[in-house]
Amino acid sequence: MLVRTDRATTIATTTSSQQSIVITAERITLLTSNVGHFIAIGSNPTATTSGMYVPANSSLVVDIDGNSNKVAVRTESGTGYMTIAY
Repeated sequence: MLVRTDRATTIATTTSSQQSIVITAERITLLTSNVGHFIAIGSNPTATTSGMYVPANSSLVVDIDGNSNKVAVRTESGTGYMTIAY
């Protein structure tokens, strides 16, 4: 899969929810590290263990509305990182 990296942000993650910068794109690609992540998308999202799950060492393409959203992420356990390309 070809992923644009000229517009990307990487978030160091823990079991606490953390938000990305504002993203105005209509499609994002989420790339996880060696731990699974839970995500939430919105104007002020909080990632919880009941949210969408992205497995470790994987990618997920998500269409969003492009209206100044943020992505909230948290790990299922331990620490890791998630890259958001847009």
